[in-house]
Amino acid sequence: MDVSTLGKYRLLKQQISGTSFSSVKNLVSWMGAIQAQDYEMAKWAIGLRVKGASNRSVGKSIAKGEILRTHLLRPTWHFVAANDIYWLLELTAPRIKATMISRNKQLGLTSKIISRSNSVIEKLLSGGEHFTRDQIRKELNGSRIKTDGVNFIHLLLEAELEGILCSGSPVENKQTYALLSKRVKAGKKINREAALSKLARIYFTSRGPATVKDFAWWSGLSMGDAIAATKSLEDGFTNENAGPNTYWYKDLPSRFDSKLSGGFLLPAYDEFLISYKDRHAVLPFAHLKKTISDNGLFRPMIVINGQVVGLWSRSFNRDFLEMEFYFFKPASKILKGKLRQAIELFGLFYEKETRIFSR
Repeated sequence: MDVSTLGKYRLLKQQISGTSFSSVKNLVSWMGAIQAQDYEMAKWAIGLRVKGASNRSVGKSIAKGEILRTHLLRPTWHFVAANDIYWLLELTAPRIKATMISRNKQLGLTSKIISRSNSVIEKLLSGGEHFTRDQIRKELNGSRIKTDGVNFIHLLLEAELEGILCSGSPVENKQTYALLSKRVKAGKKINREAALSKLARIYFTSRGPATVKDFAWWSGLSMGDAIAATKSLEDGFTNENAGPNTYWYKDLPSRFDSKLSGGFLLPAYDEFLISYKDRHAVLPFAHLKKTISDNGLFRPMIVINGQVVGLWSRSFNRDFLEMEFYFFKPASKILKGKLRQAIELFGLFYEKETRIFSR
């Protein structure tokens, strides 16, 4: 395994270069989950991986409940396919909840208060309506449950992890919550061993080549569980050593297509970077803090030839998108030319003209 080729392989397996998907829900299911605390950027993360996708088509899939935005894997927002939410929650929620015990204690959120809050939320949403955060907060306050500071966020998170709450259909551009059992019919349960194996198959199929440590980081599993899950991988998966690391993958091409040398505009927190604990193969250490801040902010990336070579930003105007590029090193016309298709794709996603600035 040549570490210098990891970026190109991952672009291919993550459906960034030459996607085989035309369905939003199928793409998200293939990926297992897509990090989504930046809502607009996360929609673009899906859109760039789906043929002919637009901001509107991704939004429709969210509104219909084909994909849901909730907390699982690690304690942060993710988009997940409706068909996968129950088994992923059952597998990963206990570990997230365990990490919250100490902070809940500091906030005075006892198990009794959390249980009361869950009951109030479940009753409010039992009719199938979708409510905004403000509406849920008002209901909790009316039941004498304090929602000041970060308490409210923790109470919502506890309800999500308990499988009570999930994202609803947006109303006037405001995010809403819905009762999970009303939004998605529970599927057949799978045991923990089978769920671990399934998650490993999803991860190494959609993100390989990757290491067990990468898998543990992305999934939020313990190293013991990650190792056991990886050992369960059936025929078709391969592992190769490169230096001190062992990389697992499935179905890699014998040679690269020329389109893998093209340019891509990846959103903040994109899975291309955040799926891996070790990112040095695609992001040189010298540019690490430019791309990932000390407080964990992942910025939108310019990726060319499988390498992060700069950053980008966009602002919305009434009739057009204004885009600005920052390259880590002076960019040649050839290098900038590799971004033409990516810029065009971004404009098509938002159905707007793009105007470009670079520095």
